[in-house]
Parts: sequence; C-alpha cells; structure tokens
Amino acid sequence: MRWQDDGITATCLHPGVVASSFGRDSTLLGLIYRSPLKHLMRSADRGADTLVWLAAADPTAWVNGGYYADRKPGNLSKAARDHAMAAALWDVSAQIVGLPS
Repeated sequence: MRWQDDGITATCLHPGVVASSFGRDSTLLGLIYRSPLKHLMRSADRGADTLVWLAAADPTAWVNGGYYADRKPGNLSKAARDHAMAAALWDVSAQIVGLPS
C-alpha cells in the first residue's frame, strides 16, 4: 500500500443497485428508475449500510485496500487485481492533478 507506513488506510465498497437520482439524466437509467424494476433496487439507507459500517468500524477490522459489499469482502474482477494497471492509473491521475507519481 502506497501510504501504509504513514498510517493511512483505504478501502472501497459497492453499495449495490440503489434507487437514487444517480444517473437520472441518462436515458437508460431514467427508464429503469421509472419502471417496476425500481422496486428491486435498494433504498438509500440500505445502500449506505456498508459505508456506515466501514466508517464506524475499527480500521484493523477490515483489510487495507480491501473491497466490501454487504459488510463482507467482495469479489474483485481480474482487472481490479491488475497491479500494473493500478500503477498506470495512479501515474496518469497524479499527472492530471499535478502530483508526483
């Protein structure tokens, strides 16, 4: 981990498919939000559950750099496990915002 020695930890999560206004200007998402499928989506409270759980948890209870869904470790795609791609993304992002890579 890039800043582990500085005591900085990071994690990410997937909230699930949440009935929110995210993407409301998208034609496809707009159709879904107005369809009966909306009732299959999570409420905003349920979508925020893992985020709140991680924020309130002792950081030693979760894996630094981990990915979580429904309060448990999630399955990462092959692309998400690609360290070379992650390093390249970091370098490009740092360059865009003017930070050293």
